[in-house]
Amino acid sequence: MKPLSDSTTSPSVALAPLVGPEALISPSRHRLRPPALLLALGLLLAAAGPALAAEDTVDLKPQWKVGQRMVQQYKTTQKQKIGMPNAAAPMQQATEQTQEVAVSVVKQRPEGGHELSVEFLTMKIESKMGETVMLKYDSKTDKTATGENPMSGIFQKLVGAKFTLLTTPEGEVEKVEGLEKVLESLAAGLPELFAGMVQSMVNSDAVKQMSGLPPNLPKEPVAVGHEWPVKTEVALGPLGTMVLDLRYKYTGLERKRDYSCAVLDHKGFITSKAGSGTGPVSFSGVSGTTSGRSWYVPSVGTIIDSFADQKMKLKMKAMGQDVSMDMDQRVLTKMTEVTTPAE
Repeated sequence: MKPLSDSTTSPSVALAPLVGPEALISPSRHRLRPPALLLALGLLLAAAGPALAAEDTVDLKPQWKVGQRMVQQYKTTQKQKIGMPNAAAPMQQATEQTQEVAVSVVKQRPEGGHELSVEFLTMKIESKMGETVMLKYDSKTDKTATGENPMSGIFQKLVGAKFTLLTTPEGEVEKVEGLEKVLESLAAGLPELFAGMVQSMVNSDAVKQMSGLPPNLPKEPVAVGHEWPVKTEVALGPLGTMVLDLRYKYTGLERKRDYSCAVLDHKGFITSKAGSGTGPVSFSGVSGTTSGRSWYVPSVGTIIDSFADQKMKLKMKAMGQDVSMDMDQRVLTKMTEVTTPAE
């Protein structure tokens, strides 16, 4: 297993001292000497010019290697205020969920992309309504989930589940395979209501994001300050569709955890599209904002660290009643392990 460091460093310019401090400052008056300073700056720019030009743009295309395996940890902290009809005060709900997902590069596709295998490794979740624990489960220590949530059983089934992502030559996920089998297993034995909710939450739109890639990377090398729009729709079945209308910005290279990272900032808005209305729960309106930062390593082809902060107001129809929800959420992503094939 390879430690979390890359084998190459970002390009840099090694310069021998061109003009020492004593040449820039007059010993008698301790003032800057403009001619010496200008000469030093001129020599510095002449020496660094070609290297700076080479670093002016960066190619964000993922450079996966067949046999490579990456483990990503996703941690979500969520606080909700839920307004129910005729309730004296909103209910307070807090949920913390951590899961680990392994992404392995299986092979190159004939048309240029890659085949990636995705496996759920661990799941930990605790959800409280006020001080009452509604759900608690840790796949590393528990054989069964505890709490009153009828969906608790799906978490045991999710651990070990696998499916396949097929990517384009640019690294975008274009197809998910094997998801139907996973969904059948997750929904087996659940009441129809909860089976439908599982199938709406674990779908191709959601799992496409598990490769650890920022979405819609530019196809051409980009310079610092380059921005691009990203619009993502996540279908949630009868609930409706969540729409993320974002704008990404490349802000430069930064050294983090021994990697040369492309720093990508994002901000945008969250809205929704109404669902079919046939289910017991559906969105009637969603509005919110999201912002965050990702440290992305093209040479590994994944995000090694990221955070996203989201604030949302949701209006829903639940069992024929109007329900409102204010939600604050933070999502953290961290690459915890990488194994690369021997050269």
